[in-house]
Amino acid sequence: MEHVKVSKEEILTAILTSNYFKQALSERKVEEEITFYGHQTRTMDFLKETLEGFFDQDPTDILSINKIWLWVKEEIRKEILYVIGDAKIFFRDGLAFKMEDYVNEQLKDLSSDLSALYTKQLETEWQGLTPEQARDKLQKEQIYVALLDQDGKLTTEPHPITTNTQAEVTWKIEEETIQIRFLGTRKQRNINVDINPPIKTENTQYSGRIIRLRPHEVNATTIKNP
Repeated sequence: MEHVKVSKEEILTAILTSNYFKQALSERKVEEEITFYGHQTRTMDFLKETLEGFFDQDPTDILSINKIWLWVKEEIRKEILYVIGDAKIFFRDGLAFKMEDYVNEQLKDLSSDLSALYTKQLETEWQGLTPEQARDKLQKEQIYVALLDQDGKLTTEPHPITTNTQAEVTWKIEEETIQIRFLGTRKQRNINVDINPPIKTENTQYSGRIIRLRPHEVNATTIKNP
């Protein structure tokens, strides 16, 4: 079996330039997002969901991307060499080896790894910007909440809150104790956003949002982009 190494970065690039991704981008309807939620979704969230959707396809469609097939084929090669490397291993693991289950598991792990890689790439476009610098990159006629690091710079793409630029959007940082199964409890900090007047659409109604903070996110600010 041919031994070809393919990096996760190469696979991600192949997916982002695929017909699937191009079609999803061309079919995005921001107006419908606003009608449904009262604001558009973050671009990076839309892109990450599109990547997740790619891996929801039939495996034959996923493996039609040659970089993915080469990567999966290499993982299969390594697994086969492992199970036939020793008689005890073969009788313990090899006889129960199911190719379809193995490939599906590999694609699941690949999807998770690429999501983390893509998130890092997308956030790089925003990290280090001041709120004022970020304003020029944001959609008009919307209010956002931007998460900041200790230097007052953005950590990620700002969160759209409402298209009502006359609304009063306030926030505060609150800490809660959460229970994690088998791991006990830990502290979690959130940005609790209040929206006045509340958002009302045919599909939803709410007056607040909760945005989870990561350790390096210590502050926030609102950005009004009229």
